[in-house]
Amino acid sequence: KGDYISASATWSEFVRYRILPRHSDPVRNRKNLMFVVNTLFRKAAEQGNVHPVYIDELSRKIAIQIESCTTESQLSSMGMEMVRKYCLLVNNYSRSGYSKLIRDCLDYVDFHYMEPLTLTSLADQYYVSNTHLSALFKKEVNMNLKEYIQEVRLRQARFLLNTTKLPIQEIAANCGFMDVNYFTRVFRKVHGISPREYRKRIQKNDQEILEVMKRI
Repeated sequence: KGDYISASATWSEFVRYRILPRHSDPVRNRKNLMFVVNTLFRKAAEQGNVHPVYIDELSRKIAIQIESCTTESQLSSMGMEMVRKYCLLVNNYSRSGYSKLIRDCLDYVDFHYMEPLTLTSLADQYYVSNTHLSALFKKEVNMNLKEYIQEVRLRQARFLLNTTKLPIQEIAANCGFMDVNYFTRVFRKVHGISPREYRKRIQKNDQEILEVMKRI
């Protein structure tokens, strides 16, 4: 359910159990246990109606992180981090409570946001009328389809601004905004600053953190 408080409490209980070792090497033994835990968290996220693509993306990153650990201490500290990340995954991507049509539409937008998307194109995709899809989407998602498409595109734009050095125009195109000026206007309207200013702030914050770390 994405309930971090309950999940973290359950995890705290779990780590107190004395589980017999399966391997003579304590680090390898703990890694094997964390791989099992990662699988259990995957299954829990599936029950939370998260799309398998999102689950696999997080699970893969965690598996790589587990294997890269070299001490039991590093592995022990990962448990609560995994709980937090999987709860965030469910909170951000769970399709629980939606009808099949709306679940399908949400998933389609999430994976095709870079393509031209309209109410008509989605209605045609699932063989329903514009009126029916529009009313049902608004009722279940509490925003219209156009607003959701824009939200998904801006979310991806923020991610690219945070993690890449791609030009603003290329980021706009990668996120489904064919006109960079329109992208800038929409971004400024929602976030109060331009994409370029947003990136500068992120870079400034990163630099300040590095300076603090150097002084420690």
